[in-house]
Amino acid sequence: MPMGEMTVTLDDVACLTHLPIEGRMLDHGKKMPKHEGAALLMTYLGVAQHEAEKICNQEYDGYISYPRLRDLYTTYLGRANLLAGTEDPEELARVRTYCVRCYLLYLVGCLLFGDRSNKRIELIYLTTMADGYAGMRNYSWGGMTLAYLYGELADACRPGHRALGGSVTLLTAWFLAHFPGFFSVDLNTDYLENYPVAARWKLQKGHGEGITYRSLLDHIQLDDVFVDFRTHTIKADDRDEQAGEDTWRVADGYVLWYTRVSHPQIFPPLSGDLPRPANE
Repeated sequence: MPMGEMTVTLDDVACLTHLPIEGRMLDHGKKMPKHEGAALLMTYLGVAQHEAEKICNQEYDGYISYPRLRDLYTTYLGRANLLAGTEDPEELARVRTYCVRCYLLYLVGCLLFGDRSNKRIELIYLTTMADGYAGMRNYSWGGMTLAYLYGELADACRPGHRALGGSVTLLTAWFLAHFPGFFSVDLNTDYLENYPVAARWKLQKGHGEGITYRSLLDHIQLDDVFVDFRTHTIKADDRDEQAGEDTWRVADGYVLWYTRVSHPQIFPPLSGDLPRPANE
């Protein structure tokens, strides 16, 4: 953009979605072999071996389609309802566990790690349930969501790529938060301050052509993004240290250090130019 480069940060993720940004990161390769995917289906969702192999063969890798996962969920939910009136608590608990896992896999697959085909979910996310629901809290779901989104954005920028995966909800909320004049929105009258910030808006119908948004970005100014900078800074009392009247000021050398270790602009500065202060 004319005013420099912006991106979604972990702070954005925490504020917009309230997903945890501390904890373990799930590291895995691009594709999971079919036999590993089938093993996960058997272990975590109770699928018979022949059926698990059939599911992964249909998807060619370690994936499950949305309709197939929905069928599993529906089957387990019906089975749990039938067992609720019987004296078989162990079987009821087992079936309920499979039912909840199906729901959680669908939830993360749709909202956080959406496949660009919009038809299937990676089975690798079942491994986060190895230590039960309490163990799932040990993962940095916000960090994983942001890393996944970065990868999808990198692919979407390449010629020939016409689809975007990842958390489109996060990306849309980020635009609404930082570019308030770009979209027609209604405020959510039921919004409370302890809700994720993404719940603050209700989107209206947008422009049909991308050229409209491209033109808006080409003409954007700093004030269009940071309308009221001072209300978004931490006051001296809140950070428990001495500060002058200009609470945005930073330690000597900070901006030079930040420029050296990061990529604050799309285009490199001219030789000899000093970086602008962050507030400018």
